[in-house]
Amino acid sequence: DLRAADRIRGRFAAEGKTAVCFGMGNGLDDVKSVSNVEKNIVVSPAALEAAKYLERTYGTPYETGYPLVDELIPDVDYTGKEVLIVHQQVIANSIRKELLKKGAKRVQIASWFMMKKELLADGDVLLRDEDAYIELVQNGDFDIIFADGCMERMIPEFKGIFVDTRHFAVSGKLIGK
Repeated sequence: DLRAADRIRGRFAAEGKTAVCFGMGNGLDDVKSVSNVEKNIVVSPAALEAAKYLERTYGTPYETGYPLVDELIPDVDYTGKEVLIVHQQVIANSIRKELLKKGAKRVQIASWFMMKKELLADGDVLLRDEDAYIELVQNGDFDIIFADGCMERMIPEFKGIFVDTRHFAVSGKLIGK
């Protein structure tokens, strides 16, 4: 999402805080002051090792999560539902946390990309190819799937709710809100 960093900054500004989005529009001066931040929020598994380093080196705590997760979850009854999320691990975990609060019975995460051991839950899976995704859906008895829209056509027999959750690394498309 091309505007995600701006919306994240806006969310924190509304709370009287300043958000610096490393690699998302902030410059070198902000990187130079990395030791001065109050907390790091890791929004991608690729940033986890950097956050651990900053914690060891400067004592800066970190948490994993996606501050805009509420924008990704449509108003649907999740009570008792079996859900599959195919996305990068941190965003997927943020969605899972919210869906479980909303009563989902089971939420499984799958990805073709980096899956950090410390962020895994039972049943989470690293996909090897598109066939593995198709097989997971066919055998998973899911009611709802969160995944990039280009993946919907791979599973024409799926009769549940498909939530288009854009993932640039999968479709090569950005959201330009």
